[in-house]
Amino acid sequence: MIPLVEFGLKVPFAQYLALPKTFVDMVSGFWANTIFTACYLVLILLLIKFRHISYFAIYQDYSLLNAIKISAREGMASAIQLFLKSIIRLVVASGIGFALLYFLQLFADTFFDVNNRRLIANILLAITSGLMYVITAYILNLYVTLLTTDHKKDAEKKLNGSSVFLQGLILIVIGAGSTLISGNYFISPREKYLVIAHKGVSYPNAVPNSLIALKRTIATHPDYIEIDIQPTKDGVYVLTHNTKIKTVSGETLDISKTNWSTLKTKKVTEDGHQFYLTSFSKYIDLANNKKQKLLVELKLNQTITDEQLKQFVAKYGKQMKENKSEIQSMNQNVIKRIYQYTSLTTGLLSPVKNTVDGNKISKFYAIEYSKVDAHLSSQIRQHNKDLYSWTVNDKLDVETAYMIGVNGVITDKPRETRTILENISEKLTYRRAFISMILNQQSDI
Repeated sequence: MIPLVEFGLKVPFAQYLALPKTFVDMVSGFWANTIFTACYLVLILLLIKFRHISYFAIYQDYSLLNAIKISAREGMASAIQLFLKSIIRLVVASGIGFALLYFLQLFADTFFDVNNRRLIANILLAITSGLMYVITAYILNLYVTLLTTDHKKDAEKKLNGSSVFLQGLILIVIGAGSTLISGNYFISPREKYLVIAHKGVSYPNAVPNSLIALKRTIATHPDYIEIDIQPTKDGVYVLTHNTKIKTVSGETLDISKTNWSTLKTKKVTEDGHQFYLTSFSKYIDLANNKKQKLLVELKLNQTITDEQLKQFVAKYGKQMKENKSEIQSMNQNVIKRIYQYTSLTTGLLSPVKNTVDGNKISKFYAIEYSKVDAHLSSQIRQHNKDLYSWTVNDKLDVETAYMIGVNGVITDKPRETRTILENISEKLTYRRAFISMILNQQSDI
């Protein structure tokens, strides 16, 4: 069930194992999705084919090998027919349900003012959340039925019991409560928003963290350019996301264990690109020359000393103040310590929700976008702090982030994202975003 949680299903416990949407997006694509879907369907067929192994091995006390042999000889035509019929029925019914809700919101977007549009969208969110509970219950019931019966008629009775309608009504009420408790609803947007270019690129396939991409990215006029830096063995900070690099000659070098004098001579290969590493000093010099602000992610481990942090500030602090840079890190301990040595704005980077308070150390929070919700956004707003979400590239995700109060969007497409935000801020419409909220914003409830 875990893959289905990625599409908004409400499976107990499985939601805690769901991957952040950003990481799923990194490996998604036509062929990757096709192969994964094919493998998943094969897994379901194997589940159906060998569904009685546990019965024979445990209840009948057969050896595992004999249980597998007996299960392999069992017929599965009726089970597959039930599976296909049930899935088709589910897709058609849920498709009609989503379409109806979409057109209701379209009507509200056309004829109501913005506050009433948001109100209707939140009501439809509650209904849709309940619908997802119903879909989840139906699929769980289908899988359990496939495991426990050989008789098609008995299976259909289990799936079409007279209590299903009443259960559906109860689940819709639960869905409304889930929406309120989880924070997966819309609030009024921030008055300002920031567009932040992820890894210094202006389009997804550009060379990340490089001077090559910097000039082109600056031309898209992002508010900030986000980059990753880490120290070499001799204390020179370089731009790279990975702690180890692979050279075109086949070497693998650890950044923290190699001097800059060696690294700068090595041509790096990464995601089909070949390039030389860039020193942070050279990169920020060009950014300052072009008056482009940077959001700097410090990729440091727990072993870095206070003295090394002081050296970093002493070496790059002047350039960063001129740049009006902001500093972020996933290492909360590093943020707490470096805050003592610099007046630069510091913030916490995280793939999950974090506790929000009024401390001055984290003046902003950069949270993976599928983990952001209205509760988190409102808390951060109450403390007069900023909320950045990453990595947001899809139009629907950009719109949704804006509508739940995010004021900074970290993206691989800064120019396109700016256009989307400008258009949506002129007239808020929720007909697409409320479906995106259900499917993409992950919830523990």
